[in-house]
Amino acid sequence: MVFSRLKQIVGERYVTDSPLEIYANTLSASPDQEVYIVRPKNTAEVSEIVKLANQKKLHVIPRGFSTRSSASPFSKLTSGIFMDMTRMQSIRGISPGSMTVTVEAGCSIAKVSSALAPEGYRVIEGTLCPYCATVGDTMGYGPGENKYGPRQEQVLDLEVVLPSGEILQTGTAGMGSGHLAKYLGPDLTGLFLEAGGSLGVVTAVTYKMHKLPEFIDYANYEFRDVNQFVSFMERIMQEGQTHLPSLYEIYFWPGETFMIWDKIPHIRDQNRDFTRIFDNWNGAYPGDVIGIVFEGTQKQVEYEKQRTHDIAIEYGSSGDLGVEPIKDHYIDRNWDGNTKAHEDAGAIATGWAEPIFRCRVDQYPEAKKLTVEAAEEHGFKAGHNYWRGARLGPRYISSYPCVSYDPSDPDAVERARKYYKTVLDGA
Repeated sequence: MVFSRLKQIVGERYVTDSPLEIYANTLSASPDQEVYIVRPKNTAEVSEIVKLANQKKLHVIPRGFSTRSSASPFSKLTSGIFMDMTRMQSIRGISPGSMTVTVEAGCSIAKVSSALAPEGYRVIEGTLCPYCATVGDTMGYGPGENKYGPRQEQVLDLEVVLPSGEILQTGTAGMGSGHLAKYLGPDLTGLFLEAGGSLGVVTAVTYKMHKLPEFIDYANYEFRDVNQFVSFMERIMQEGQTHLPSLYEIYFWPGETFMIWDKIPHIRDQNRDFTRIFDNWNGAYPGDVIGIVFEGTQKQVEYEKQRTHDIAIEYGSSGDLGVEPIKDHYIDRNWDGNTKAHEDAGAIATGWAEPIFRCRVDQYPEAKKLTVEAAEEHGFKAGHNYWRGARLGPRYISSYPCVSYDPSDPDAVERARKYYKTVLDGA
C-alpha cells in the first residue's frame, strides 16, 4: 500500500525499496524493515509524502547531498521514508531590489553562488563544501558568521511542510507582500532553523543577498601557549564590531591537525607556503594556529590586518605565517589538492565521527583537552586519526573534533560511536 502510493505521488522511477539503495542511504538494511527511498520534485509531492507517512505512522528523514559529518554517523533508520531532496533544485527568484534570493531545498550552494556572482551578489554560504552541500546546510553554522551573524540573520523566510502535510510560509513570505520585514510576529523562521528539521521538512529558503567584497586578504598566526591564544580570541571578539568589522572568517586548528597534514604529501607539498611552514616547524608543531579571512575595501582590510597583527604579537604569537592554510582551506576549497578535500579523507580510514558542539571562548582549553582524552580513551591517536578544527563566532566557538575509522570494522565503528557519545555528553 505505502510503496504503491509513493509511486503514484512521485512516479515509479523516483521511489525504491531496494535493500542496496536503502543500505547506501541509511547504513542499515534487513528484510523485515519497511524503508523507502523517495525523490520528490516539488513541494506538493513532499506534502503528499508527509501526509502518507503521518497516516501510516512512518518516520520521515529528509536529506540533501548527505556529504557532511555534522550528524551522527551511527543513527539508523529502521522504518520509514528517506526523502532525497536533490531533485528540487530550482532558483525560484532573485530580487536585487529587496536583496533576496529564493531557492529550493535540494539546490547546491555552489549553484546559488554561480547564479548570483555574475550580477555582483552572493549569499553567505555557511559551508566549506558548496559543491556538495544543499541549502539544507542553512540549518548549521559556518563561514561568515563572525561578520554577518548566524543563519538566523541570513535566512529571511522558509517554506516548510509540517508533519500534517500542511505547507507553511514563515516570515514575510506568508504575508504575500514580499520580503519587506523580518520581525513582524513570532520569529517562526528562527524556530525552524534551530529545530534542525525536527518540526517539518524545509522545501525552500529565502536568503539575504550581499554585494561581493571589493578586496580579500588572509593571515595565519601560531600560538604555543593556549592561554595566550584564548586571550587573543577574546580580544578579537571585543574589537570585532568596532575596529575589526572586516574579519569574515576566523578558523583555527590545534597542532595535531598539522601532524596529520604533514604526513600527507598531497597536502604538504601542494604549494611553497605549506612546504615552508612544515620545514620551519621541523616537527615542533605549535599548540594552535588561527587563520583569518579579511574582506571589505582595500584600505579597510589593510588597516584591520595590521591591527590584528599587532594584537597577535601582543599576545605571544611569533608572527604571520602567510596566507596558508586559511586561504587554501576556505577560498581554494573547491580544487582536489586542497586541505579541505583531504582533512576528512586524508587519514588512514574513510569513515569519520564529528560530534560538533559549541562552547564559550574561555572553555576552549577544557574542550580541547576533553576531546583529545576522549579520542585516545577509545583508541584514536591525536595526530594520527584524530584532528580538530574550530570556528570563532560572535559569542562562542563552534568545535569540530573528528576521528576517522574503518566503517567495515565493527569494533572501530563501536569505538567511534562511544567517542561521539563521550564528547557530546561531556561538552
